[in-house]
Amino acid sequence: MSYPSLKNYIDYKNKYFTKKKDNLKFDNTCKISIFTIVKNAERTIEKTIQSVIYQDYTNFEYIIVDGNSTDNTCEIIKSYDDNITLWTSENDLGTGDAVNKAISISSGDIIFGLSADDWMETGVLKVISEKFKQFPNCGFFYGDMVMVYNNEKKLIKGKENYIAELSRGNPEFNYPCIAYNMKCFEEIGLFDLNYKFNNDFELLLRLYSNGYNGIYVPEIVINRLPGGIGENNHFQSAIDKIAIIKKYDIPVIIPSIKILYNLIKINLMKVYKGLKNLINYRYNE
Repeated sequence: MSYPSLKNYIDYKNKYFTKKKDNLKFDNTCKISIFTIVKNAERTIEKTIQSVIYQDYTNFEYIIVDGNSTDNTCEIIKSYDDNITLWTSENDLGTGDAVNKAISISSGDIIFGLSADDWMETGVLKVISEKFKQFPNCGFFYGDMVMVYNNEKKLIKGKENYIAELSRGNPEFNYPCIAYNMKCFEEIGLFDLNYKFNNDFELLLRLYSNGYNGIYVPEIVINRLPGGIGENNHFQSAIDKIAIIKKYDIPVIIPSIKILYNLIKINLMKVYKGLKNLINYRYNE
């Protein structure tokens, strides 16, 4: 089975690679490529950028791939131009395509994708570098995620024994906290565009099936706002998950029941909140 490869994005790389600012150092530290894909995120993109450029680690490049934003996103990005290795703004085929574009022009040993409404804690890049130096053949490193709901925060810890969950078809994982070894993309390909809402889950299974495992690093902490393409398209996301599980010959019945149960639960909660708001509105009239 074929997947998008770096060769498929050679035209994009040739178009933009020479326009990158050369700020990667050639020393004995790990070279890290951070990328952010974004479209119309004027309310959050600045915090994301600041969390990268104010890290206490210097041997990194920062790439932003914008999908032709129509709000003030590009103006905000432009104001940080001196701190960004390269940023582009053009149409794409979706988030997976934008991610693959970013990876194709990356030069680092490690690839880290930071969403446009996420931000990393100070010290994360230094920790990733130290772990890569200690385990240079590791497929990826992952950590903890903090969900930020208004003034409330919820810590979601990474699972050390994630392989047991993965082999049972459990798609739950702290995907925003993954730092990938670049050689993984060179050897097994990029994100599969056939799965619009769960290509990160498919990639994780592909990594596992090709012998690439990850190491849990609790010092890798990413803050995240609720939302995202999968969270806003629950039904199609559930279909994607079941198709991916079936593709990798994992027994599909139990994980499918869990996925459908969560889908029903989410929709019932939406109905409950809608009714509650309606009752409160009527009561306060």
